[in-house]
Amino acid sequence: MKTPDDDAAPPAIRVRLADLMRGPFDIKSFALTTLLVFAVLYTMYFTRAVLLPLVLAMLLSYLLTPLVRMLTRLKIPSLAASGIV
Repeated sequence: MKTPDDDAAPPAIRVRLADLMRGPFDIKSFALTTLLVFAVLYTMYFTRAVLLPLVLAMLLSYLLTPLVRMLTRLKIPSLAASGIV
């Protein structure tokens, strides 16, 4: 009969993970990671005026590409198909 623990990770891996979780954490590493996250968020906040149109343009490009491909299969040049869409 199988138990739910049979599908879990082998005991050696569980022991290593438990040892890592019990060990001391390097506060410098945690502080640097936190500062990096804040720096990335800060940069994204102040570049949102540029990033938002770029992200929306990429999403629209992926959304409308199938329509342009369909029109090119109907023997319409891709430039004209893009203009139609």
